[in-house]
Amino acid sequence: MPDANGEWPVFPEGEGTLATITFDATVGGSCALELVDTKLPDSDLGRIKHTTVGGSVRALEGAASPDVNGDGIVDIYDIVEAIVAFGATPENPRWNPFIDINVDGIVDIYDIVLIARDFGKAV
Repeated sequence: MPDANGEWPVFPEGEGTLATITFDATVGGSCALELVDTKLPDSDLGRIKHTTVGGSVRALEGAASPDVNGDGIVDIYDIVEAIVAFGATPENPRWNPFIDINVDGIVDIYDIVLIARDFGKAV
């Protein structure tokens, strides 16, 4: 946002996340996510050199699923994924939003209990 003189602040140099994109899914499913031909202009409309990171997207229909790896069954692999992410919050590289079953912003024992409750079930 410009200051009182109408000047835009200088963008800090360095590394880090510039933007996070959030989608509103209309149906459930999964797909690869690839960002191509992205453009970031500076204040003179010149291009800012940058890299993009793709990944995958999985949209759940309704409530979060205890089948966190999406293979159709709640099993030891889902528990292992939860253990790997245990203690993670969105700022942590181990964060996985699909494991935060109760959507409280941390992967903790409550999420593991919710996964274990459906252990052995096909979903």
